[in-house]
Amino acid sequence: MRKTVLLWISDSPLVPTGFGRVTFEILTRLAAKENMDIHALAVGAGTFAYSPSTIPFRILPCPSPDPPPETLREAIDTIHPDVVVTLSDIWRVNYMLEVKEEWKGAWIGYFPIDAGPLPQCFKPILERMDCRVTTSEFSAAVFRQAFPRLDIHVAKHGVDADRFHPGRPTRGRLKLPDGRQAFVIGCVARNQPRLIFLISLRAPSRISRRMETAI
Repeated sequence: MRKTVLLWISDSPLVPTGFGRVTFEILTRLAAKENMDIHALAVGAGTFAYSPSTIPFRILPCPSPDPPPETLREAIDTIHPDVVVTLSDIWRVNYMLEVKEEWKGAWIGYFPIDAGPLPQCFKPILERMDCRVTTSEFSAAVFRQAFPRLDIHVAKHGVDADRFHPGRPTRGRLKLPDGRQAFVIGCVARNQPRLIFLISLRAPSRISRRMETAI
């Protein structure tokens, strides 16, 4: 049986970034399937030693933060992928436009959307994707508002949505000592310097100053 050859382009699964972690988790699971031949182009990373017992797929180094055309061509000419998946922000994957002029395989764009509205300058990139996938229902709604004629799929990652979600009204909701219903503010996030985590903490602080019941 012929295997499907996948080239995944994103952060290295060996680095502790959000994209790197998602790359590791998804590709490790796909590698367990007998019909998959998986290669990861580790953007922004040089050559690292790794054990096949912990990384059951091939990692191709790419020190540049954005893969140069010659690096992509070399990877595609060597691997002959059936599918290329780019896991990154939309504006970071425009390097694929030139590749798609020559390579006729399927391009799956997998991207987060943190806020809207999305700029219309993204449209040429999104139209060239054979399949568009985002990471949450919120992201999909923002996408559809900007590009109603383009299909979008959702593949959630990073958080178990059945366990981490906005509070649902129940009899067991938290109450203050005086009996009033508490307004609970929760945050599930990773403290990375580049994400400017302290800004996320300012919002609950401001809300708590305006609402006596906020905790």
